Amino acid sequence: MTDLPRVGVLHAPRSAAGLGDIERAAGSRCRPVILIDARDAREHPASVRAAATRFPVAVATSDSLPQIVARLDLRGVTTFHDARLEQADRIARQLGAPRMTIEGCWDRLAVRTTLARHGLSAIVSQPVDTPDDLRRIVAASSGVRVLRSRQHQAAGRASLIADAADVQREIARRRRWSGLLLETRPSPLGRQVAAGCVASISVLTVNEHRAHHHLGLWDNIATGAPFGVDSRLAATVTRPTRLPEHQRTVLTRFVSRCLDVLGVRWRVAHTELALTPQGIEVLDVDVCPGARLTRHLGCSGADLVADALTLAIGAWPVAREVDGRYARPGCRRESRPMAIRMHQGVG
Repeated sequence: MTDLPRVGVLHAPRSAAGLGDIERAAGSRCRPVILIDARDAREHPASVRAAATRFPVAVATSDSLPQIVARLDLRGVTTFHDARLEQADRIARQLGAPRMTIEGCWDRLAVRTTLARHGLSAIVSQPVDTPDDLRRIVAASSGVRVLRSRQHQAAGRASLIADAADVQREIARRRRWSGLLLETRPSPLGRQVAAGCVASISVLTVNEHRAHHHLGLWDNIATGAPFGVDSRLAATVTRPTRLPEHQRTVLTRFVSRCLDVLGVRWRVAHTELALTPQGIEVLDVDVCPGARLTRHLGCSGADLVADALTLAIGAWPVAREVDGRYARPGCRRESRPMAIRMHQGVG
């Protein structure tokens, strides 16, 4: 165990991978060292104690962390919380370890701004930090809007904002306002998704320094059940995509372009897409997928947490080629073409 490479994991509450997920995924690959921000340690002392029973733990402020990391003999660093991505990138640069190539913070607003600047998304996004922000943006715009957190791992669910009544309902319901994002989605992305229809398509990608290797594509099928507090947002179940080969190729090439402009390297990425008459639209990009997404996709052969730890030290996850595509044993693909009823939603 002592000879295994040490990987720093910037851990925070509501991370996409829990301590048990990290311990199981590390196995004989590496020795995780848990790095915890001093403020998180003060607010969640039980989490620090729990981490210390499994791993070496270092608690530090953002200012002292670089000096502490320099003494830990780390081969790489990663995180499963997008609020820690910028910090992880700085530490990896300090260590000379594999890293993403990001500038500034990484959150949904930064992603949206970058994609729009490169002509890869038509969704307009604006920050919301107060009820007045929400009122002002809705009054000055039209269309269907989705209010959501800028961070994937933050608490709270998305809400649909279609009119002034929705604004008042949201103001009365919501208690926390900082760190939100209002997305104005063009038609037909504002339509409610009918049960049994494909709401979106998920693409999983393993990224190294020069290339993007797509693990697989999944159809997200609307169940008719509500997603979170807003009954108009549809929950989904997944299945391996039934899109024909040429359409899968178009989608994966588009995802590669998006990941290139976002500077995604040495991480696993989950990109959610919608197909519209105007073309492909990006609904979300998450570069901190964890155990929950692995279970949601029902892909028993994949372990996204293990892949992230492996990529952090510049190694390549153990995998095999299936029909010329990166895939794991046990991760079955459905390639039978099927005519899909595509009703776009706001999930």
